[in-house]
Amino acid sequence: MTTTRHSTMQAARLLGVSDETVRRRIRSGEMKGGRDNHGRMWVDIETVAAPQDHTSVPTVGHTATEVMVPMAVLERLQESHREALAAFNEMAERHDRQHQEQLEQARIEHARQQEQMRADHVAELARVSSLNLDLIGRIQAQASAERGLFLERVDAAELRAEAAEARAAVVDEKLHQVLDRLLERPSSVVSTQEPARSWWSRWFGQTKRSDIGC
Repeated sequence: MTTTRHSTMQAARLLGVSDETVRRRIRSGEMKGGRDNHGRMWVDIETVAAPQDHTSVPTVGHTATEVMVPMAVLERLQESHREALAAFNEMAERHDRQHQEQLEQARIEHARQQEQMRADHVAELARVSSLNLDLIGRIQAQASAERGLFLERVDAAELRAEAAEARAAVVDEKLHQVLDRLLERPSSVVSTQEPARSWWSRWFGQTKRSDIGC
């Protein structure tokens, strides 16, 4: 590390600040400086040698293998590097937080969707069960009504059959009576009337003419 003396304008170009900034730092004591015999302000800047590749163009007054870097510039670069690193770390942490929040939100949304799907499934099962129970009730009611109607028809048919049987029995009884009358009348006539007798039977009391010598 070496210390070189520069004018405020040269120091401003090396540090990347304005000439007024360099003068203010000199007045505040942040940088070591003063005035020469001609009244021009000067400032001392600490520099370090930084390695450079072989393709670099040599700086005036220095070799091709090293470049004199002001200490303030190096500190500013280090500070910029630290700030950039801190910003990167902060950005990475923020990204990680956002990622974790997104994962948590996705997990919550997935759980909510599953819960909603289960609720919808239960509601659909309840609706289908209600429809099935209603359908079964209607089928049972219709079957009961049809069974009642069928039993009524069976009862009516049995009553008609019984009435027909009764009428048939009456007709059969009447037929039997008629047949009995038809069959019984000749027998009663034969049994009650005497057979026809010839004149000789009535006169002579004989049934054959040979009996009286005719």
